[in-house]
Amino acid sequence: MRLKKILVPTDLSPESLQAIGYAIELGKPHRSEIVILYVLEPVTFLPAGEVMSPGPDLSLLMSEQRRWAAAELEKLSARLTRNGIKHRTLLGSGTAHKEVVDAATRLKADLVVMTTHGRTGVSHLLLGSVAEKVVRGAPCPVLTFRPRPGKKKKS
Repeated sequence: MRLKKILVPTDLSPESLQAIGYAIELGKPHRSEIVILYVLEPVTFLPAGEVMSPGPDLSLLMSEQRRWAAAELEKLSARLTRNGIKHRTLLGSGTAHKEVVDAATRLKADLVVMTTHGRTGVSHLLLGSVAEKVVRGAPCPVLTFRPRPGKKKKS
């Protein structure tokens, strides 16, 4: 199997960024392109008696989060460029697992590499697992792993 494109979804936490190191190592023999995806999820609130909708006061928060994510992706991209890593970054918006699956399909990714938070019990039931939903919906193999505590990202 040739790995031309490896998709790495991230929430930009140090734990999720560990996946980049794995993707780089897996992709080295294939000279893979590493595609790093951050998904900006819409913030919603529930006004009394209404359906969930974006809050007018939340547009500033969303704009600030988009600016922050773009700046973080830019810093990450600069670091990868300095290290000679073939890559690109994407900033999406929507439901995380759907955006990851859509990106994997659109990019014709050969592999998705991502960390999992390892939630169990009630938090798993309430929040679900992005990684689990990606595994179920992705058009390509998905490598998931639990991040090493306190381990710095590789890049």
